[in-house]
Amino acid sequence: MTDQTPAVPGDEETPVTGPFRVSVTASPSGVDLDVSDFLRHVFLSLAEAAVEDPQTLIDTLTELRETSLAAAAPGTDAERARAGRERDEMTDELTDRHGGGGLIPVYGQQTVTLTERLWQLIRPRPVPQQRGEELGERGAA
Repeated sequence: MTDQTPAVPGDEETPVTGPFRVSVTASPSGVDLDVSDFLRHVFLSLAEAAVEDPQTLIDTLTELRETSLAAAAPGTDAERARAGRERDEMTDELTDRHGGGGLIPVYGQQTVTLTERLWQLIRPRPVPQQRGEELGERGAA
């Protein structure tokens, strides 16, 4: 499926505008990457596959669920490992077919802008008390 959301001008929070928008916001422990535009593409690709050949998609997803359950079910380690490999192969195939291999391309200047945004959000910052000490000020005891 090649229907991608058209690129729109970026802002500080959205350093990547296309072919899939990626937004970056601070979180308490790091950053959150918003890749919902890419996921929208994946879901639309799955919807298209469901219209084109619904039974094959249902069979594939049903088999994926069964192998996923088998990978976590009681049994020997070898049985769970085999089911886990099958599950991983199936999800890899679905990812390749409907999600571009799981890769979100970032081109040219957007690579720099993304890097700058990440650095802006993760670089260490002094806490207010440290800032005053850095300036040679001492707080009242």
